[in-house]
Amino acid sequence: MNKPSKAMNVNRTFKISQMLMIGLLITATLYVNAGTSFFRFPKTDSVIYYSKWYDGPFVAHILEVDTKSQDIGFMAWRSGGLITTSRQLSDAVAAGHEVYGGVNADFFSFQSTLPIGNQVTNGEFVYGIHSKRSHVVAFTDGQIAFDPVSFKGHVETVSGEMVSVTGVNRHRANNQAMFYNQYYHGSSRSDSTGIEMVVSLVNGQKWVAGNTTTVVIDSVKSGYMNTTKSQFIVSVGHDHPDYPIYAGFGQGDTLQLFLGFTNESLKNVDQVVGGGGRILRDGADATNENQMNEGIAQAFLSDRHPRTVVASNQDKTKVWLIVVDGRQASSLGMSFPEMAEMLIDLGAWDAVNLDGGGSSTLIYGNQVVNSPSDPTGERAVANVFMVVGK
Repeated sequence: MNKPSKAMNVNRTFKISQMLMIGLLITATLYVNAGTSFFRFPKTDSVIYYSKWYDGPFVAHILEVDTKSQDIGFMAWRSGGLITTSRQLSDAVAAGHEVYGGVNADFFSFQSTLPIGNQVTNGEFVYGIHSKRSHVVAFTDGQIAFDPVSFKGHVETVSGEMVSVTGVNRHRANNQAMFYNQYYHGSSRSDSTGIEMVVSLVNGQKWVAGNTTTVVIDSVKSGYMNTTKSQFIVSVGHDHPDYPIYAGFGQGDTLQLFLGFTNESLKNVDQVVGGGGRILRDGADATNENQMNEGIAQAFLSDRHPRTVVASNQDKTKVWLIVVDGRQASSLGMSFPEMAEMLIDLGAWDAVNLDGGGSSTLIYGNQVVNSPSDPTGERAVANVFMVVGK
């Protein structure tokens, strides 16, 4: 196989020229005239798109973000169900966000349509689940990290009693306690055992993942209830080991609710999307740690596939959202070691792999700028990771 050289032998590096910018602006006009409101041409020098061609052949599509800018941030987004990356970014724009671009994010289940990892959006858990996979974590101060994260939650009473919370916005089994918020739609559970507690925030507090929040119990009932955007519910199954303590809670009780991670040093967490596989750790190829640490099969690491990656440089002043095209004559896709080599050449220090294959999609403005590998084009996905204006 024609692997890239150690220096990756960049044959061609293409950054958007003034002519292409003019062309994109013309395209924007055509899209608007066609009734499409999605296109938001970036009005900042802090986000640029470019492509790189390597021997292989390999084609990498790159969004480079200058995180020193106070006007640029990141957002995890899920429209609901399985929806294409471009449509999800369009939904985010319709919701009032200034979106510069983004990529598909977590692996997901075709059956449930849910991402398999954790997701946090603007401090609130969209999904909280036990996991050993690497995630992309953005903090409220704009910093970014790449770590395995697994949900951990608990409730503490004023008397110091502590009971566990199993997860967020997942189906609750009889031996679990689940927290539900605006991102969950439907019934809080499918059986009639256990109790439901509706809680509200105290004294203007807000949800920030990894932090403890004070709540008060508004009501307690047996059975099950439908969730709404304005209600926060703790649903506890009768077989949960802490059920006897939960059953003693009553209306008006004040509780300390922690929704965070097993690594409790992760505080002030603003955005999270799940992935699968560490590519770089501290400037070195991390491929060999993934089988043991994250349970990823060797074939997934060594075979060439389309890939989606989030990476940063050593001081976190640059973040890259990258898609490598694959399964095409023009670009074969990369293995983990090939991605590591490419990223080191780019100047990256840490990097995490997101869902790839037919899901790999990179949007700049309203343009799909890579070449998705599915014959039908973009694949519908569970969630996305976006570059947004603050």
